[in-house]
Amino acid sequence: MNKTKKYLLQFIVLVFVLIGIITLYNMNAHSTKTITTTKQVEEVVQVQTPKTQEASSSHEKDNTEESKQESTFQQTTDTKKEQSKESTTPQSSTEESTTQEPVQESVRVTIRGIDSIIEDVEVVYKEGLDAFDVLKAVCDQKGISLETTGKGITVYVSSINGLAEMEYGPMSGWKYKVNGQMYSKGAGQYLVKSGDHVEWFYDKA
Repeated sequence: MNKTKKYLLQFIVLVFVLIGIITLYNMNAHSTKTITTTKQVEEVVQVQTPKTQEASSSHEKDNTEESKQESTFQQTTDTKKEQSKESTTPQSSTEESTTQEPVQESVRVTIRGIDSIIEDVEVVYKEGLDAFDVLKAVCDQKGISLETTGKGITVYVSSINGLAEMEYGPMSGWKYKVNGQMYSKGAGQYLVKSGDHVEWFYDKA
């Protein structure tokens, strides 16, 4: 009986020893596995970090290239706009100069009665017009009565707008002057120029 107890105790002690050994082995294995896993994670992190940095650097380079391209495109666009403005400005000036109507040449004609001006207008100038031609043009245009004697270079104005010669004395009648100057030649002989002012007036002398 004592032997049996002795063997039983030995067996129990042996079982506890085995359990302790197994427990220590498992703890050591788990610790080794944890260390290995930690190292692997660190290696993965170390490996991934340069890749991430490379990707970030590549992304920054791409952004830089895009910014340069956008800047180049903007500069090219601005240059084209400036060139377009420069090319269109002379055309606009040319178009304006070509569309402007030429200034029409004219002669100013004034008909002055006893106490008032009967008419004061501009008539279109044509080469070869004389002092009488422009007077007749105004009278025809405005419906003013005009009486004359003779023709061509001998034409003589005897009445304008019902005001006839010698009504205010034997020497009274119609005379003309150009640009404020009187001329002795007949109205049919004096050729006017563009810009002249021909004034017909009644002289009571």
